[in-house]
Amino acid sequence: MYNVYDQGYCGIDFTPQGEDRLALTKLFGTWRRAVLVWNTVLQDLYLRDQMSKYQLNRLFLREDEHMGPDRINLQAMLPDTRERLTFFIKSLKGLAETVNFSLGSESIAAEKRFLETMPSVSQIITTYSEVILQSEVYLKKMNGDTSNLEHLIRKFPREWLYFERRMRSTGLHREAQNLLDHFLLEGNTLSPEAVMEVREWASNRTQTVGRTIRGALVAHEAINCRLKWLQEEISSNNNGETPLSLLLADMIELSVSAQTYGTKGNDEAKGRRDDLEYLLRKYERYPISIVYDYNDKNAWDEEKEALRRFWNQKTGQSREAYPFQFATCVKRMVRGELAVVAALPRRYPLRLGKGDFMTQGKAANHLNVCRTLWGHVTQVMDANMDAFMGEGFKVPFTTHQFQFRSAAGVDRKNVQYRIIGFREFIFTHPLGYVGQTMASSELAFGTIVQRVLNDPLGVRMHYGHPDFFDTFWMLNRGGPSKASACINLSEDIFAGYHIFYTTRMYVYMHVCMYACII
Repeated sequence: MYNVYDQGYCGIDFTPQGEDRLALTKLFGTWRRAVLVWNTVLQDLYLRDQMSKYQLNRLFLREDEHMGPDRINLQAMLPDTRERLTFFIKSLKGLAETVNFSLGSESIAAEKRFLETMPSVSQIITTYSEVILQSEVYLKKMNGDTSNLEHLIRKFPREWLYFERRMRSTGLHREAQNLLDHFLLEGNTLSPEAVMEVREWASNRTQTVGRTIRGALVAHEAINCRLKWLQEEISSNNNGETPLSLLLADMIELSVSAQTYGTKGNDEAKGRRDDLEYLLRKYERYPISIVYDYNDKNAWDEEKEALRRFWNQKTGQSREAYPFQFATCVKRMVRGELAVVAALPRRYPLRLGKGDFMTQGKAANHLNVCRTLWGHVTQVMDANMDAFMGEGFKVPFTTHQFQFRSAAGVDRKNVQYRIIGFREFIFTHPLGYVGQTMASSELAFGTIVQRVLNDPLGVRMHYGHPDFFDTFWMLNRGGPSKASACINLSEDIFAGYHIFYTTRMYVYMHVCMYACII
């Protein structure tokens, strides 16, 4: 397996018989699709300010096989950019060897069948009071002799430079004064859009829920790209293939389980609520929703009114208030407006018990969101994770491994695994010695040790976020976490034990070719 920390391995071979080109083409079927995948990955890194516009144009491939770079040297790239591109390309060969079904057919029918038989995915992000987006006040706050934003810029100077150039190219910052000074200036005249861009830039380099949402949605964008490209091929070939009827919302969903979203609180709670709603509006084109707990004793007045309207609309009544004290509620964007789309009344509050003997909060949050899931496969994520577009394109190949496949086709009734786990990449490694130590320990435990425990020993038990679960199995066993009153039985420790001791079978696996950034 390629060592992601080996900074000397920086070459990508796209010559006609190069193994990187062959692996990319084998997984996605045609050179055209391979080119589109590579260019989409590059565009994602550019929008994340991890490469310049010049580097983006230089690395772009062309569908004409005689145009574009044959051999790519990534030595001049940022270390994280170099790592992600190299891991993405070098992992494709191993991924093609791991998956146990035929790939790479050039026919449109094969690509269509692959997408139509992909198990649907439900992603869940659980959050309580974590930061959604870094606030303007926090970024301007002094941290020693510098502001918090200046401290981040010192850690990511080139990424800030790329960000400032991109802001100027989009017209969000045209003043002669540099963007940092303009932002920190009291009473600055930056537009609200520019201020939000700065907040998002900082949030995507710290531990925030906004960063996790962005990372989860790369899988949505990757699947959406493949659907769009396939539809273009069907339309242009005119070979009698029936039009594609698949919709992105039929294949994947993201549920942000914000336990305290509906609970009245202070200015910080109101800020978290506003930031989460901003993200839903920003990502309106994706199937993303907020799942939250409603308790009429401490709910925001807006939530009480929204539930009242929802109830009256669904029942045809004209009540003055929602008739239930507790409920599991779902909000999403509907025709440009954020609205309640589902409400499941409950007889009891989310957490049961009193004092020190209440059911554990994270387990209760998981149970709350599990009531809304519909995907065949569930990905459990914590509010400290991220992923980039290259990993998003691997999701269909990974989730397909849940199914038995044979010459007769796909067996949709039975599954090969209950859990599929994968490696993690810690983004704190460039932030200092402490961050580097944590990243190295995760490489040792989360990648090397876990891989060996899985194969050849067959005794890996530590599973959870951000792994994939068989949804049917998970929902019939109380969710990914267990609602113990005294012990935190979270999904990342006991899921493997639960499978082993309830099924007496080893039905989980570890995939080294897929990675999540935490």
